[in-house]
Order: sequence, then C-alpha cells, then structure tokens
Amino acid sequence: MSGRGARVVCLVPVRDAEADLPEWFASIERFADSVVALDDGSVDASAELLEAHPLVEVLLRNLPSDGHHSWNDSVNRNRLLEAAGALAPEWIISLDADEVIPAADADALRAFVEHGAVPGFAYGFARRRVVGDLDHDGGHEDRIYRLFAHRPGQRFPADRLHFTPVPTTIPSSRWLATDLRVQHRCWLTPERQQLRRAKYRDADPDQRWGEPDGYGYMEEPVAAVRPWVARRPNTPVLLRSHFDAWRAPEEDLSIDGPVLSVVVLVDDERIDEMVAVVDAVEAHACRHEVEVIVIASGAATADDVARLRPGRTVVRCSAGQPAGAVRNLGVRMARGDHVVCLDAPVELAPGALDALIDLHDEGHAVVTGATAPPTPSAVGWASWLLERRHASFSREPLLAAGGFDEGAVDGLDGDAIDRLLAGGQRAAHSPLVTYGHRAELVDRGELLALQFARGRRWGATDGWRDAFTASEADPGATARVRPLVAGGVAARWLGSSYERLSHFFSKRT
Repeated sequence: MSGRGARVVCLVPVRDAEADLPEWFASIERFADSVVALDDGSVDASAELLEAHPLVEVLLRNLPSDGHHSWNDSVNRNRLLEAAGALAPEWIISLDADEVIPAADADALRAFVEHGAVPGFAYGFARRRVVGDLDHDGGHEDRIYRLFAHRPGQRFPADRLHFTPVPTTIPSSRWLATDLRVQHRCWLTPERQQLRRAKYRDADPDQRWGEPDGYGYMEEPVAAVRPWVARRPNTPVLLRSHFDAWRAPEEDLSIDGPVLSVVVLVDDERIDEMVAVVDAVEAHACRHEVEVIVIASGAATADDVARLRPGRTVVRCSAGQPAGAVRNLGVRMARGDHVVCLDAPVELAPGALDALIDLHDEGHAVVTGATAPPTPSAVGWASWLLERRHASFSREPLLAAGGFDEGAVDGLDGDAIDRLLAGGQRAAHSPLVTYGHRAELVDRGELLALQFARGRRWGATDGWRDAFTASEADPGATARVRPLVAGGVAARWLGSSYERLSHFFSKRT
C-alpha cells in the first residue's frame, strides 16, 4: 500500500468464512493498508487464509466452540480494536467477512479518507443485500457506521450482540452517513439466509439482543431483484446526519480539537455566495484551529458544493427544513468550544476570529458583532432594525439552553442571546466581525407575529429607539420602514402584556 497517506486498518472477526475471504480481500485491498483479524474458532480453512495473506498484520484466535451460544461480539471486536492500536492507525474501519465494498465505492472511500474525512466523526455506509451474485441488488438497505479516526483508549459498546462498532466517546450527533455502499452477502442464497437465522437463534434464543420484533426480518423473502448500479467515477461523497443527540459525553471534550466551529448554511439560491463565505473563513489568518462545516439544503445543493469545494465537510439536510433545525444540526455536529452559524456573507477584519475566540475564552457565552444592512425591502429593513443581533456562542451553554428555536423563521440569534442572558450567561461585543442579515420573513403579518411571540417570551424592550435611529441610514425607506418598526415594537409590547396578564389570572384561579 505504498504511496498512500493516512493509514487505514480494517478489523474483521471471522468464523468459517473460507468461501467469502477471497472476495473480501479483493475488496479491502482497494482502501485498507492493514488487517487485524480474529478467527473465532473456525473449523474450515479461514485461519490459514488469514494467516497467509500479506495484509493481515495481526491474527487473534479463539478456541473452537460448540455452536454460537457463547459468542460475544463485543469482547471480540474490542480485542480487535485494542490490537489495532499497536499498528498506529490513523483510521479504523470494520468490515465483516460477509460484506464487501464495490470497486468504485472502495476507491471513493479511499479518496474520502485521504481528503474529506475528519477525526472526531464516525462515518456510515448504506448496506444493501445482494442476491445470487454481487451483480444483483436485492432491494433492501440498512445503515451501518464503521469508519472513525483512531485514538488511544477507545472502546466499543459492551452489548454482547447487535451494537454499532463505533467508540463510545464519539456521540451519535457526530455519526455521519455517507452515500458509499456495502454489499451484504448473507442473502446470496436461501441456504445462506437460513444459516444466518440459525446462528442467531443459537446465539440469542431469548431474542434479548435483537431488534424489537426479534429476528423475523432474517426470514423475509427477497424483494424484487435488479441489476447492481455501479457508482459513477469522481462522484463526491455526500454526508447526512440521522441523529439528534444534544450533549456529548465528557470524554469527548478534547484539547486537541478545533476551538471554533463555523457552520455555513447553503441553499440552492445562494451557492456561489455562500461558497465565497467558506473561502473567506478558510483564508482568514487565525492562531487557533477553526473547522468549517457546510450544511446544504437538499441533495443537489450538497452535490454542487462538494464538487466546487472537494474535501470540505458538506452535510445534506432536507430541503425546506426549518432554519432553527438546520442550525441545531450544525451545533450538534460541531467539535469546537465555540460555534457561529452563517447564513449570509460575513466580513472579517484582520484578527477577527482570534478576537472572537479570546472574548469567549474570557467567559462570555455570547459575542455579538456588527450587522450589515439587508436588501432594501421594507420588511427586510424592519426585520434588520428589530432583529439585527447576530453572535457567536460557546457551544456547551448553547446546547444546555436548547439550541436555536426550531419554530422561529427569523431572529434566531437574538432569541438564543435572550435565553442565554436570561440564564445568567455573559455577553461581549466584537466590532471586527460584520454579519450579513438574511430576513426570511415575506410579509408584514409574519413580522408582527414574530415580534408578538418575542414579547411573550422575553418581554418588551426599549430597542425601538435604536431601531428608529438606525432607520436614518436609508432615508428613502424611512416612510415605509418606520411604521413597520413601530408595529413590531407594539406587537412585542402586546405579547409581553398578554403574557403578564395570563400569568396574573392563572395565579388567581
């Protein structure tokens, strides 16, 4: 495997897989540098095949046993993981003997490890059943997470069977599904399907470790079979998150990760504009480590961004997902101590990110910045005047406060600022960062409804003076904007009054 960069070690537990190993080795040779194998008491020639192959650097052995009742997959896989540490791997992947990665996907996987995968995340694959041979797709897919960067002391879960072989220190919020595929050969023939069911019937007769509905899925008839479609060459690897865990375990907090996470939000109408934001952040000189995560709305947008900027972490979310939910996806994934979400162009003065990080490190959970005026629509101006607060946040306090409001359409940073300050957190200001303001409101009714809800949650404010003063920046729009600002202030006051009266009458009753 000379000429490769990152060292990839593949873990494989094997039992009586003599027939599967030749194709398995042909698959992993395309992306792995070494193999750590465990022969779990095979009675066929599996151990001899493993011992003879040049990629196998470590071969562990278990004594043969009668049946599968004593099979403990956690013990086996943790032995493999521990043994792999002696090879100083950069990346670990688990691929079972009855699984193969097709050639085009395997080549894309190797390129992804070299240029796109990020330590601290676990990456998943679409595992599809093949029927008859590897050229026929059985139509069933499940998601498996198998790839991660190695760190000393990692451990897999202790569940005896049916756990995900991802270290317990990587929270599920950082499990990202790729569009790379694994072919599962247990459904190649009806006989193999029956053998698999018999194995689990012996290993788990009480169905303690299986799916909630037991192992019935192993007896399902094969769906419609169609030809296997190969991955197109040079197709970028797309990512997606399927988990919503909020908090990371304490073991996840590491001093060698990024200090700041910049989450760039991209939709199909602003690809070039927001790719320029990615470039600006990456080009900005900073003495601290900064990571950039791109959240792209829809598969086509994610594909475009991944092609424009290969090697970046580009995660697809569903088109039309609420803005707060998209931001929360980025916050949950972020590895930095602090996080900022950008949905519009940003101007960074020299030293801006260092100054922002320094203020956070002084104990400020919120660091606000300047805000550039919006496009010259009346509702846009009014939104900017009323909701122009933008900020970066210390990630843990933001997570503890529930993240961004997934029901709001505008003012997401301002809402988060209010909640953090109401909870006793401190705020600071840095004029070196100038945020763009993206108003998602489309009419006056949405603007007033947002301000009424804001008043109910946080009370009326005296920000109307600043709003009217700032409106002088566009004298031509004053006649259109000031009534909307006044209406917004009044709606916020009404919301606050409504909430106080509701609280008063609820106490009396």
